[in-house]
Amino acid sequence: MAARGQMSRILPIPRQEYLGLDVLAFPKRGSPRWTKPVMAFELENSPHEAAIAYALWRVCMVRVAWGGVFCYQREPDQVGEIPRALADLVRALAPDMELMVVVGTRSCAEDFPDGFFRPYRWDVNYKRFRLMGE
Repeated sequence: MAARGQMSRILPIPRQEYLGLDVLAFPKRGSPRWTKPVMAFELENSPHEAAIAYALWRVCMVRVAWGGVFCYQREPDQVGEIPRALADLVRALAPDMELMVVVGTRSCAEDFPDGFFRPYRWDVNYKRFRLMGE
């Protein structure tokens, strides 16, 4: 159980509340007042794998067509590790959505946006993240 005043120790990151999301996108106006979101995204500023995995887990818990996580690593050679590390989580959850992970490199900040972000999309057939445009 997880609730205010009750720390959960079941998941790898202990919290009192879960599922807070940074961005939800909704369909155009004309939909019912309480409509379902169509996209969910998280921005994770921590470079730690556990924090990024927690952000991805939150996105995967919401029923949307598209979900994604934007995160950062300090050095370019660390970028490819994140999609590989998150693949086991996605395989276990088997979310029914299009899923992407976008990894920025703080050392390439002067190149923003070109060269700063590397977008990866979940490939359902190969059960791994693939660099978009590959």
